[in-house]
Amino acid sequence: MSTTAKLRVIPEAWLDRARLAIEQADPRLDRVGWNRCLPRRPSGQEPFSVGSVATAIAFIETGPVCRVSVPRLSSYALKHGAERWGDLVGFEQYVGNGDFILAARYCTVRLGKPNGANCAIALRYEDGM
Repeated sequence: MSTTAKLRVIPEAWLDRARLAIEQADPRLDRVGWNRCLPRRPSGQEPFSVGSVATAIAFIETGPVCRVSVPRLSSYALKHGAERWGDLVGFEQYVGNGDFILAARYCTVRLGKPNGANCAIALRYEDGM
């Protein structure tokens, strides 16, 4: 029995937007999440993944979520939704917590105050997710 891996091709337009988001990133944010509330990570900042940020941006803009006025859902929970969605559509299967926060900031979604590496984000799932 042979298994074949899914071909994952993220359109260049999403990757370009992810690169721009990474260039504009808050220095207190890395792929893991907010680091101002944590002791400095021994290895320094973990770099963002262009593919993961692109997946999160596409998820926020075209996936099964919509904006709300008050940040309530955790960035950590939402990043898992982006991973499931990314797997379904052929984008990245892994999205870092910080990748998702960066994408939300880039898409001008309201964020709550950092809570450790996470923060609440003003998105909610549409029915069925």
